[in-house]
Amino acid sequence: MDALENVDVLVNTPCLEYWYLLHLKNTRKFYASYSAFEKDLNAKPITGYNKSRKYYVARPGIYAKLKPNMLNAYNRAKQLGNYDPKNPQQAKAEIYRLFELLGIIMK
Repeated sequence: MDALENVDVLVNTPCLEYWYLLHLKNTRKFYASYSAFEKDLNAKPITGYNKSRKYYVARPGIYAKLKPNMLNAYNRAKQLGNYDPKNPQQAKAEIYRLFELLGIIMK
């Protein structure tokens, strides 16, 4: 398949919430599904997390809860490396690349 100009695909395995988990702990564990991973995600400061609008609009928001550990998550995600389609069963949170694409320096 030819590469598309100006398109970057950011893979998060098994889901975006793996990025959230990296705010909470340093892990390389691969989860085949969200349900296999949900228990590990449910920890302070996001105890009771669920994929619902109600959770996301509640105060304080998820951003405020995770922001103090953003640099940790960024570094942990970067250490996981980029997605390899030849080896898909690896934990990935490429969302860290969004900061790089936008030129945001993490300190």
